[in-house]
Amino acid sequence: MSLPATTSPAYPAPPAGTLRAARLMRALGPAASAVWSELEPDDADRLSQAMTQTAGEPRSPASDAEKFLSAIRQHNEDTAGTRTIWSALGEVEPSAIASVLGCEHPQLIAVVLSRLPAGKAAQTVRILPRDLATEALKRIMTLGRVRPETMALIETAMQDLLTARRSQGAGDGVENVARIFDQMDPRIEQGLMDSLDETEPGSAARIRALMFTFEDLADLDAAAIQTILSSIDRADLAIALKGAKPAVRQAFLDNMTKRAGEMLTAEIEAAGPVRRSEIESARREIIAIARTLARRGDILSDEDEMDELIE
Repeated sequence: MSLPATTSPAYPAPPAGTLRAARLMRALGPAASAVWSELEPDDADRLSQAMTQTAGEPRSPASDAEKFLSAIRQHNEDTAGTRTIWSALGEVEPSAIASVLGCEHPQLIAVVLSRLPAGKAAQTVRILPRDLATEALKRIMTLGRVRPETMALIETAMQDLLTARRSQGAGDGVENVARIFDQMDPRIEQGLMDSLDETEPGSAARIRALMFTFEDLADLDAAAIQTILSSIDRADLAIALKGAKPAVRQAFLDNMTKRAGEMLTAEIEAAGPVRRSEIESARREIIAIARTLARRGDILSDEDEMDELIE
């Protein structure tokens, strides 16, 4: 039986928002290291104290989720509309949620994350660009009870975003399949591509033309690479570059200081053998972040540049 969390006599009980952020950071685990480096010292101290004081809480996903949601589920939750939008978001893949939230204000992102189960919120935070994720987490720390009228506006906005996403997705099935393959293990990908080509000749070529792979990052310009570097976890990059083509590794090293490049190279070598599944997972996270940045207009792909030249 787990002991209840206790509050250290040296510190006052943390605010509810800080406790929510602490539970989310615990759910993030090692992936939270990138967020810690961006926090102000005072915020980091408060969050660290809150994590210490919640250390005795159960770590099960159901328990984390219930505690994570309890403080702001005080308004009109029995209405059918509320259940619909949040249950819909709960069934959406984290990469899709991050794609929708990537262009939104950090305050809206904070509210949405605080409504999701901690596990899904943590997965979404990992995919969001680091600066946006950090700002949203800061706002969760100070997030109080959301006014019903404000929440109604947020729910309407999220419903509109999801509706627009569904409408956009329904218009191009090939692009939807390409996005699925972007997130797929390459060992499975080829077999499925062959099967699709057997039933629908030429489909594999159309899908591959729309896919964005880790190797494609080498084709981005220096500004785009630097923006990606500022938005990803360097530990993930070190894993992702294991066994990568020389051009991909060099694309990142060319956009880092000599010292940072040496440290990254040393980290790659020090990692030793790494499971292929871990490498592919790290690459998928970086690709998802790159897509979010492109959707926000923070980076420009080769196709975007060509479109501008034609115009």
